[in-house]
Amino acid sequence: MESNTPLKLIVAGIVGVCTIILFFSTYYTVGQYERGVLTRFGKVVDVSEPGLHFKVPFVNSVHMYRTDILSLSTPKELNGGTGVSTYTVDNQEVHVVFTVQYRLHADKVAFIYENVQDLQARLFQIAEDRLKAEFGKVNTMHSHTMPWDDTPLPMHNLLGGDEGLNDSGVSVSKLIMNPFMFLEATGEIYNGDDDLFTSYKRSDLAYVGRLRGYRDVSESMNLDLGTSFAYGHNDNEERLTTRVFGIVGRAVILSTVTLVILAVPPLVRRSMRLSFR
Repeated sequence: MESNTPLKLIVAGIVGVCTIILFFSTYYTVGQYERGVLTRFGKVVDVSEPGLHFKVPFVNSVHMYRTDILSLSTPKELNGGTGVSTYTVDNQEVHVVFTVQYRLHADKVAFIYENVQDLQARLFQIAEDRLKAEFGKVNTMHSHTMPWDDTPLPMHNLLGGDEGLNDSGVSVSKLIMNPFMFLEATGEIYNGDDDLFTSYKRSDLAYVGRLRGYRDVSESMNLDLGTSFAYGHNDNEERLTTRVFGIVGRAVILSTVTLVILAVPPLVRRSMRLSFR
């Protein structure tokens, strides 16, 4: 009987440790700045709000997502620490180190768990594509250094210069998530009084819509496509309107020796005047 005492103590100790582990595995806490995705054998069953919660050990698992403001920065090892490499519209190479602040919506964490396992990588890819798309619009050359002597006639006759529509208004952009390319839709409302449109009263607004897609085809080739539409009143009569359509496509091919840009500038436009009398 006495010889079995050490064995009983060992068994009792093991049972005690297992009991403690099971006890601490039955509950979890969610912070005020967090949401917990509760799964049962990998399937989402609930999203836990801040507070104390209970679960079944070895059956349920909890995956925490922070819902406060987070930061995403350019990896230090990217391009030897020089950041993202991109090009402006006039073929100037630019290296950019950036930081993006973002926040996850609390009601979207279950969707993120089910569809976006590589969240940080996806966010960085979106930010990088947006950065390249915006720098692709930048022209570091002044007008007197352009390859033409004067502003192209379509730009001059339609918009009054090379700056585009020069008016005050509101612009709203929406990223359209898809697995193929960076796609951005933009809607704008202007006062409607510039070189292209004329406003006779406060309700005579000008409307602009744009859809732009950008994709890195390979390490050495980028594709940029877009279309736009503008609508507003013209200076002939108060009831007459002008509609303007545009399309642009550009392929940038990079190599260690050459940089080739194939571009169709957004100058293919058609105007229509409609009378509502």
